[in-house]
This record gives sequence, structure tokens and C-alpha cells, in this order.
Amino acid sequence: MSEGATAPDTGPRAVLQISWRLDREQQFVIELPQEDRIVQTGEQIIKACDLQITGVLWSKEFRAMLGRIGEFCASNKEHISACYTSLRSNKICVFFCPRSESFDFELSDALAEFSIEISERYSLVGRVHLRQVPLWDVESFVPSDSLQFTGWDSESKS
Repeated sequence: MSEGATAPDTGPRAVLQISWRLDREQQFVIELPQEDRIVQTGEQIIKACDLQITGVLWSKEFRAMLGRIGEFCASNKEHISACYTSLRSNKICVFFCPRSESFDFELSDALAEFSIEISERYSLVGRVHLRQVPLWDVESFVPSDSLQFTGWDSESKS
């Protein structure tokens, strides 16, 4: 078969293995569904797969962390009136609004402990900053693209 020619489509092929040690410099031709072809080195293919796996794991851990934040809000609902989260370029910010008009020191203590739990339990997510912000001035602290946690305060639903 001449260079550049492709083998006839005869069905599934044996599993192909790309080894970092053996194939990182090797070039591979990848045929896409639209009959386009791209050439990638073994290193590029391995890094792309690793990035995809890391992204899936990060997303799973992020969703689990959001669930835990919702649980924290529910268990501290006597102190929390609202909660928001915002993704920033290098961190995740979570804003807790106290029910009181002034700074809630009990909530602050609980957030300090919770911050340690979050950093230890969800390290793959990256930096997470927990902040207490006043509800009466929430627009000054919480970015407009933030997501609000809902459903954890059953008293507001009744």
C-alpha cells in the first residue's frame, strides 16, 4: 500500500496502545468522521486524554462540593439567608449572607472550619474562598454572574 493510502474499512481493529515511553515522538494519523485527517504525536494524544480525564474528575468533584455546600447551608440555616458561588479565573468564591444585619461571628467560626473541610476534601477543585457578605449590600460583593444556591431553606418554601 502506498504512503498516504488507507486500508479498506474491514470493521473493528485490535486495540491499539500508545506508550509514553515508546511512542511520544511517533506521529499518528487520526481519521475523523467527516473524512478529515489530523496528525498528532503520541505525546499530544496522551496529554489530550489526560486533560479530558482530569476535566471529568474535576467536574465530578466540583458537583460533589456544591452538594456539600448545600448541606452546610441547610445545617446552618438559622445563620444563613442566602448563598452564592462564582467561578473566577484562579479560584472559586462562595458567598454566604448572614440572617443578621451585622457580621455573624458564629457563622464566621463555622465558615473557618468548613473552609478547612472543603480544602482537604475537594483538593482537585483548586482554591475555594468562603466569604461572609451582608445581604443588604450583596451587589457590592457578589459578581452578577454568580449562581445562587436554592432549595436548602425549607422555611422559605412553605
